[in-house]
Amino acid sequence: MNRHYLSWAALILVFALLATSVVSASGSANRASAAAKSKIGFLAYWHSMPNDPGERTESARMVAELEKKTGIPGYFVSHMPLATWWDGISYLEAKGVNQFIVIYMDNQPTYGSTLTDVVQWMLDLPGGRAPGKDVPNGWGTVMPSSIDPEKYGDVVSYMGETHYKFKTFSNSVFTFTTTPGDPGDTALDSLENQVREALKANKIKNPAKVSIMLVDHGASVDEVNQRWVDYRQTQADALKERLGLKRAGAFNIREDWPNLWPESVAAIVDTANTWAKDSTVIHVPVREMGRVGGSSTPQILAEFEKAKWKYAPAMLEVEKNKELLTDWAVATIKGAVAQIKKNKPKENGFYGRTAAGVEGGIESVTMNPSDGSANGGTGDGGHHHMDASDEPEEEPLAE
Repeated sequence: MNRHYLSWAALILVFALLATSVVSASGSANRASAAAKSKIGFLAYWHSMPNDPGERTESARMVAELEKKTGIPGYFVSHMPLATWWDGISYLEAKGVNQFIVIYMDNQPTYGSTLTDVVQWMLDLPGGRAPGKDVPNGWGTVMPSSIDPEKYGDVVSYMGETHYKFKTFSNSVFTFTTTPGDPGDTALDSLENQVREALKANKIKNPAKVSIMLVDHGASVDEVNQRWVDYRQTQADALKERLGLKRAGAFNIREDWPNLWPESVAAIVDTANTWAKDSTVIHVPVREMGRVGGSSTPQILAEFEKAKWKYAPAMLEVEKNKELLTDWAVATIKGAVAQIKKNKPKENGFYGRTAAGVEGGIESVTMNPSDGSANGGTGDGGHHHMDASDEPEEEPLAE
């Protein structure tokens, strides 16, 4: 009887062990299946002014609209405070996102801003440059990472904040997208709407008697600042042709650096007053002190009062431009989603064009300076050409 009981007990134990093994194997399979799946989200970032509630409200509204039209979760991040990046990544990762689309919403090329250089540096992408280390005459302090210097290398103190490589706090994959970039696309259409609004408001019927100045934020490093001006000058040239203007030029204030104001602002004001001798001059704010436009620096505003010009509305003060930017962003996000689903990237990469000067990357960019100056173009124009090579081949994404 005891032997019979023990035999049944042994048999039950065997079945229990087998069941446990099957459940364990099933659980492992489910976890492996879950790990193989990817969820996509987006980070929409602007230069922005963190203390401007109007800008943050507008940005949040636009992100909500992009979420609705793309069907994927998103988060608004800004140039400063940098903590918005950590917040956004953590928030979306908590929702299961592990493939991020990074879309730069400023009316500014990905290869024209020091901000995007820094973001690309944080993403370990070609073209990313650490201020003070990789850019001649740059700024910022480069120091070993306090987390794990052997594994993560340097961090950068930039504009008063410490920038870490994203891999120090996230295992997600990031796809960096292009921006509204070339003449003929969203950015140029937006600028044209700004100028047309100014012509209408000032009852100007003959554009041939008008000169426009695209006035932009700028960078402290001459190389980066000139790259920015050259790009913007191509837009000025295109607007001149589209609207039949007398002349058009691009200028940077370099407004974050008071030591550079006297030269750059004086050049802008002097040019405006010279052009005003034979034309009506219109100041077109492109990205002065943040996304909305319109310099908020009293000293610069005081200098600008010396200029003989009229003002165009800022980009997003024109209702049509909100629609243009939203439509472009939706198309860009959907394009990036399709690429991610097709390629299932395992490393950070690009969708669309890359930064200037990337050798052997997805794309090369050649730019010819308009006049070699650091602060502004002549109105005669510089030109750039971009050739996109094939995207890297990777495994399809699990649905």
